Amino acid sequence: MRAATVLAVSFFLSATLIATAPGSTGEEPVSVVSIGIQDQMRTRNLLRGSVSDPWALPILAPVYAHPILTSEPIGVLLPHVLKGTDHDGDGSFEADEYAAFQKASGTNGSDVTAYFDFNGLRWHDGTQMTATDVLFSLQLASMSPVWNVHVRPLWDDPSAASFPSDRHVNIDLSWCNPTDVQWSSASGLAGMNTLRCALRFRLHVPYAPFFERTLGHLWLLPRHVWEDTGNGRHVDFGLAVYPPGHPRAGQGIPTYETAYMPFNYAAAEAWEPSDFDVIGSGPFRFTTLISGALARIDRNDAYYWGRDPSNPAFVYDPRMNTSVHPPHVGGIEFRIHRTTQLGVLALQAGEIDYYLWNIPPEFVPDLLNTPEVTVWAGAELGYPYIGFNLRRQPFGYSTFPPVDSEIDDVGRPFRTAFARLADKQTMVRTHLGNYGIVTDSPVSPVNRFWYNASLPLVSYDPSQASLILDNAGWMDADGDGWREFPSIGDRQISILTPQSDYPIFPEQPTPAGLIATAARSIRVNVVAEPIAFSALSGRIERRDFDMFAAQRWSIGPDPDYLFDLFHCGQAAGANDAGYCDATFDYVVEQSRSEMNGTERQRLIRWAQAIFMEDHPVEPLFSRTVVQATRSDQFVNWTSEFGSLWNYWSWIGVRPVTSLRTLNLAVEFGSAMPSQGRQRIDVTVRDDRRTALQGAEVTLTILPQDGGRFVETSAANVIGRTGATGSFSATYEAPAVSSLRYIVIDVAADHPDARQPIQRGILITVFPDGVPFLSLHISVPAGDLTEPGGVLPIRLQVRDETGTTVGDAMVTAGVTPDNATVQPPSGTATTMAQILFSPPTDLRASQSYRVSFLAAKSPYHPANTTVSLLVVYREEVRPPDQGLFPAEGDMLLLVGGLAAAGLGSIAVAWLVIRRRRRLRPGS
Repeated sequence: MRAATVLAVSFFLSATLIATAPGSTGEEPVSVVSIGIQDQMRTRNLLRGSVSDPWALPILAPVYAHPILTSEPIGVLLPHVLKGTDHDGDGSFEADEYAAFQKASGTNGSDVTAYFDFNGLRWHDGTQMTATDVLFSLQLASMSPVWNVHVRPLWDDPSAASFPSDRHVNIDLSWCNPTDVQWSSASGLAGMNTLRCALRFRLHVPYAPFFERTLGHLWLLPRHVWEDTGNGRHVDFGLAVYPPGHPRAGQGIPTYETAYMPFNYAAAEAWEPSDFDVIGSGPFRFTTLISGALARIDRNDAYYWGRDPSNPAFVYDPRMNTSVHPPHVGGIEFRIHRTTQLGVLALQAGEIDYYLWNIPPEFVPDLLNTPEVTVWAGAELGYPYIGFNLRRQPFGYSTFPPVDSEIDDVGRPFRTAFARLADKQTMVRTHLGNYGIVTDSPVSPVNRFWYNASLPLVSYDPSQASLILDNAGWMDADGDGWREFPSIGDRQISILTPQSDYPIFPEQPTPAGLIATAARSIRVNVVAEPIAFSALSGRIERRDFDMFAAQRWSIGPDPDYLFDLFHCGQAAGANDAGYCDATFDYVVEQSRSEMNGTERQRLIRWAQAIFMEDHPVEPLFSRTVVQATRSDQFVNWTSEFGSLWNYWSWIGVRPVTSLRTLNLAVEFGSAMPSQGRQRIDVTVRDDRRTALQGAEVTLTILPQDGGRFVETSAANVIGRTGATGSFSATYEAPAVSSLRYIVIDVAADHPDARQPIQRGILITVFPDGVPFLSLHISVPAGDLTEPGGVLPIRLQVRDETGTTVGDAMVTAGVTPDNATVQPPSGTATTMAQILFSPPTDLRASQSYRVSFLAAKSPYHPANTTVSLLVVYREEVRPPDQGLFPAEGDMLLLVGGLAAAGLGSIAVAWLVIRRRRRLRPGS
């Protein structure tokens, strides 16, 4: 297994992977990005749209904000409204607690004080945001049967079937207008101290993903828009929280309150806002919806990014604006292209800049052959699945909710049989063109830390399925060719599935059709029933179905969603199947409050085992998601879990301008001892070899490889280059008992960059007592040259103690082999400086990889590589008449070659990475 990983890592290190990310905050021309979508949004109401309208949420999400900014693939949380917590529990917010979104070991993890700063934060209509808006938003989240999963730990009874009538959430507004003791140096901070507040969260039990989920995913909604009549916007919805000035200000108003009208969530959810009623605080404002044609959002010029929006020279939070900035584009239009084929054709024709959906494999070759199109590939954590209605027989329980989840589950044989009727391998091969993997758990196999790899894989076996049904006594008793089942006899069973023009299952036959065909082969009267997606959603919400085929989209890397989707207490919410198993419920409840990562991992894997024994839904496969953008108009997209549609793309995408191309040089030792330390030096230059000051550099250890950066005591570190274009960090290796490979991703971005750059380095960590060699390579003149140019490479060989080993034999090789290195081999002393020479007749830019091997008995040999780029600049002579391009515009890179290469690496890439870039850029 480890050998396969090393092969994947070697492949990764041999490729120069270029990603896109947020760029500068300078003035950009007003421009509008055109996004292709497959259907129109049906509501502007976030309460309803985020639950039942698949096209409303992508459009509304950039309009609203959250208290914390999240970058999920690397687990980074960044302050926005929320600045930090009382990490050490001493009752004061100190400077080192900024961005500290956790409680220190030994403190009460159930009692969290969080510090908010509302200076500079205004709703789109200009109204000041306050702490009461946050409390109001938490109340609405608690009332939502779908959103409340992350707020339940704050309920008095987190196991309640719904929000209790007292609508009490254990949150207190501790104070606003802090003293210097309550908030360090508060009296000297910019802005108004009355807008700095502390909220105290008293959880029923500790909640492991509290900051990521409860606060990081909390939709901030304006109280003045949603409460009462919203200043005449709608009928009176009542009040969700007691108003300022009341003794219980900010606390929830019970349903039995008589002095105030309690909030009517159902009425609020049914509201149909106009364009002008959609008011958030996010980076974009909602502008218009033209039914059947387009929707548009425009840049929020008052978006908060650490500065006073009306006076950017006035800084409230200098640390925040190193990673956050207003959007670069003036607006985003969403245009309807109802089929994937129409969307792809629009992209190729330049009618849209990004197609917001997964692109099936058959379209990928044509896109790769379109020079102006960039193809993106990434692993998807969600999965298509077949759901059963466990509220009915023969699919589930004899009574619902079950009294005894074991005894009352009469439908387990039915579901177990159907697990053997899903030919998942064929689905991946024919339906996905091998762009995916079989899924046998509610946690995707690509989510390696949480996935339970020990689960037995259920094979496609109709004969075994038939035997299971026979043993349950469900046979063809009347001889009409169909088996009889409890409650329904042999009536036809429908698997509701989206119509073939909907992109969940665009190809035929659909997975539901394949399963129905297999079921009929063993005399189960099943058909796949294609219906419009909106009708399917309505049937599922009403629980009016036998079985259905759907897709889990909104699944993040943290498996806390198991509670949301499958806990019995969520049967009125997101638990569409109605799964109720007492042991499963207990295990996922324990996993939510377990703060030890290893123990929580054990609980999550146990929950998967219970789940797949019961088969309440049948996961089918995880796709390799393919998306595509035009690169001739806009750049700086960010990929997270197979999608480019995320916060960092919203603020980062920018028009193509005369930006610089980045180059990255990393100096490090290829090997080190257990628990040893080494400095990693990163230098960022542009294509003219100019050192770039102010470039943001991110180093991230590949998940589960181990070790930490001394500067942050974490798996990642972010910093900016100085005047020499360099940034350094110290890596500390983990304690190992056997050889271990460590992969560290290095990414760099700069405000003037055309796009960020990313490299990977491989470090071998040896256990104590093992003699080994380590190679230290540097490229003092940078890693870029021109055809016929020469690049010096410096080399040093050291042993496990750090002592130079001058008599080790070193061999160098270069790929492609049309370049040379001199000398190609010799002792470490002889090879201390070698020269790389590309061919003089090169007529296109070309990447090269120089490999080194150092050996000496009895040491373990060392090997490493360095990537170099040879840039071909076409010699341009001015014409006799007219204008001609400036010199900087004539840089030619191998865009076509890079695009063609992407198709070949897409699947291998997702084996070791979940996205191409590693951090939110500046």
